[in-house]
Parts: sequence; C-alpha cells; structure tokens
Amino acid sequence: MRVAEELPGSTFGRGAEVPPPVAGIALPRETLSELCSLHSRYGREVAGLAIGVEVSGVLVVEDVVIGENLAESSDRFYLDPVAIVEAYRYAELMEGRDVVSLVHTHPEGAYPSYLDLEGMELWPLTWVIVDSESCTARAWLRRGGRLWEVPVRTV
Repeated sequence: MRVAEELPGSTFGRGAEVPPPVAGIALPRETLSELCSLHSRYGREVAGLAIGVEVSGVLVVEDVVIGENLAESSDRFYLDPVAIVEAYRYAELMEGRDVVSLVHTHPEGAYPSYLDLEGMELWPLTWVIVDSESCTARAWLRRGGRLWEVPVRTV
C-alpha cells in the first residue's frame, strides 16, 4: 500500500493558504478500541458512520453506526446501504446531531488508499481511518483536489 503523500495528484494541505473546514475530530477511546476489536474478530475492514456534533470546528463523535461490510475482499469495504440509512435516521432521532464522519479500519496503516480517495470525492465527509494493528486513528478530508489531515484526539 502506498501512503497518501506518495499518491499522484494528491496535494497535502500543509502550508497551503486555505485551512481545512474542520479543525479536528474527538473520538472516544472506547469507540476506537471497539473498532479494532471488530476488525480483529472478523478479519476484515469494519466501516460505519459517526454520529455527533460540531463544536467550534471540532467534530465530536458520540456514537458510530457500524454496518455490514459487503465487499468480497478483506482489505476493502462496501458499507451496507441499510446501515447508511439507519445512521441518518439515528442522527435525526438524536436532536441536534448529524452524521459527522465516515469511519473504517485498515489492516495496517491509517492512510487513505486509492479507493478511499475516490470515495472521498463521493462522500465529502471527514474520513477517520483506524490502523487496526496499532489501534490508532488518523482523519482525512478531501476538498478542492487537496487532501487535508485532520487532527484526531481520543477522549
């Protein structure tokens, strides 16, 4: 796997004149641990949508709706459309909450793959990628042809 910094056509936001629209993401430690456990248990990427709020530019994750991974390969994800609908309905029920991020695991490394970069064009959310080996997370946002790393803080 190649890291995003090496991807042709990718421009990292560092040093750019326009800051990313998201200042950071706060991810509960329990959520991070659960994602790593699920990846280990199923031996494949785990994906879902994070529900939360934005506070002063920081996305605060309160819950994650995990969906079935319909991909045939263990190192890809195709989130079950039913889970996507459920996540948006759940956010509506939690007044003042919204879907704030797409979250998924990688078997190794928390950098976007080529498929992730394509998906970021279709789903212009902040993408949290969890390295299931080290159980750490990094977040990414693609805007205007640029790939921004969004700081992740575990809480």
